[in-house]
This record gives sequence, C-alpha cells and structure tokens, in this order.
Amino acid sequence: MEAKKYLLILLSFVAVFSSCQERYYPDTPENAQQYVIEGFIEARENPLPAYVIVTQSFPFFDSITTTTFEDSFVKGASVQVNDGDKNVQLSEVCLSSLPDEFKGIIADFLGLEVDSISTDLCIYVDVFYELSYETGRSYDLDITINDDHITATTTIPEFIPLQGFRWADPTDMENDTMVQLWAEIIDPPTTDFYRYKTATLGRELTPPPFSVVNDLFFDDSEFEFPLDRAMYFDEEFDVNTIGFYTRGDSITIHWIVIDEAQFEFWNTLEFSEANQGPFSSYTRVNYNIEGGIGIWGGNAISVYEMVVPE
Repeated sequence: MEAKKYLLILLSFVAVFSSCQERYYPDTPENAQQYVIEGFIEARENPLPAYVIVTQSFPFFDSITTTTFEDSFVKGASVQVNDGDKNVQLSEVCLSSLPDEFKGIIADFLGLEVDSISTDLCIYVDVFYELSYETGRSYDLDITINDDHITATTTIPEFIPLQGFRWADPTDMENDTMVQLWAEIIDPPTTDFYRYKTATLGRELTPPPFSVVNDLFFDDSEFEFPLDRAMYFDEEFDVNTIGFYTRGDSITIHWIVIDEAQFEFWNTLEFSEANQGPFSSYTRVNYNIEGGIGIWGGNAISVYEMVVPE
C-alpha cells in the first residue's frame, strides 16, 4: 500500500509539473534556408582587415555532404561597410590566395584544421584597409545577394585594458606542473562587455568555455578573475586540469571589449553548446543581423604574450 501511495503521489507531481511546461517545436521546413553572416572589424595595434563570411544554413533534417558544404558558401555577393565617413566595397578573396592568418580564421570558423580544407572557399575582405579602424566608431554592414538584402550595425567599444596578471598554484591538486592565471581589471562606471581567447605553444587562438562576461557584478570597481586556458579538440579532457596552464609554455591572450549585441550572441551560443543532451532545453541564439542570422561585431583588442613561470 505504501509503495502504491508513493507511486500515485509521484504520478500526480509529474502531471502537475508537465502541465506547467509549454512544449516548443522549432520551425524546420524542409527547404528553409537563411543567410548566415559572421563578420568582424577590430581596433588594435596592427588590426586584421575587416572581413565577412557569407554562407547559407542547411535545412534541419538535411545531411551534410562535401557538395552541400561547398555550396553553402555564397560567392558573388555585394558586401559593403560604411564607417560614417565613407562606404567601402569589400573584395571577394578566395582561400587559395589568402595569407595563412586568414586561412586560420576560416578554419576556426568552420571548426576544422587548415590542412583539412580542400575546397577553395571565399570571404569578403577590406584588402586595402580603406575603412577607419577606431574605437567609438559605428559601422553599417550592407549585403546584397540577388534580390535579398541583409544589414547590420556594430560599434567598436572603447578599450578597457587588463591591469596585471598573477600566477597561482591550483588548490587541492597534486600535479605541480600546472598553474592558474588570474587577471586584474579596473572596470569603469559604464555597462561593459568582455570576451577573450587564448593560444598555447603557437596554436590557433580559441575561446575557452564561457569566454564572455558582462560587468554586472563588478561594475565601477577593481576586480580579479581567472583567465582559463582554452581546450583543443585533439586534447584529452581532464576535469582536474581544465583551464590550467602548463609551466614553461608560451601563451597568447586576446583580451576583447565587445558591444552588448555581440555579448548576447556569444553568451546564448555558448550556453546552447554547453546545454546539450536529450534533456536540455531549447536555446535560441541572439543575433544582430537583419535579413539573416549571425553576427557583425566590432572588437577593441589588446594582445598579451607571456611565458608560464617554471
């Protein structure tokens, strides 16, 4: 009897709980495709030229083959950026003619190794640096593809530097070859948004999990926080050493100040990636593209290079 009573209570609880949940079924029409934009413009010493990658999404239930992958890259588009003073037409540049640094950008965007990209993909680049690369300036993106029109606007925020770094031995850890990196910032009395990437031993810059943060809890104050090392796909995952650096390694850190729209994009994207599984909730990624999806982002960047102390 007791078991039956507890079973009835459990079923009643499940019924009440489930009745409060509104099921969500994402729209997945068979032939639905959207333009996907990923473009950035940055202000820093020796900035990369502004670039835009234009692709098309795949229908939800489609299988991805080499042919459909290659066809997803949009060629022949008109891609323009206005910096407030002038309108600049970005040049279409294909992989075979790109320097290695930009090949790395495409590989990072696709989640591939550079050597594994066999097709001649194309992106749109401000090859001659005709735009002004300045903090505090807004940039309007305008893309025309046949009869389709895509727009977005971003601003490069004022840069807020890191004030210093501190190395610390991880607590409760027997491995003395690993250390943790802490950084200090003096946050101004404005609403600010940050992102960072790390690279170890000359490998590609990669954002660690949860690489974006706002200043909700440390606005207008001096604050210290850990800068985690990014993980690479070919590394063995170890929950005991995740985020730590190996003594003697050479590392590079890109500290990036971003605007709110870009923060919302990366924050919802990272949450969606971390919240996967059969029992996870559906997360809609926020974006700032009109007429498509994706991100057009302005970055204020500083690069820090150091060697992890022995």
